[in-house]
Amino acid sequence: MPGVTHDDAPPLADLMPWSVAPPRLGRAWPTAPDAASLKARWDALLKAEGPDRAALFEPTRSRTPYSAVGRLPGGAGGT
Repeated sequence: MPGVTHDDAPPLADLMPWSVAPPRLGRAWPTAPDAASLKARWDALLKAEGPDRAALFEPTRSRTPYSAVGRLPGGAGGT
């Protein structure tokens, strides 16, 4: 728009107040480069048991399969 200057334009945050940072998952397994890889990861997770399942979560210093996490926004129950 050639007639609008920087002083006339509203701040981007005013136009898109719903924009927020993406969730910080703390783990890479729920993401994948394509749908087929993601489905394969979830299938492997659902079939695994015991130590095999814990290994798929790739525990870090901040997250393990047994660490508690906060409630998701807007949800009435826990995660």
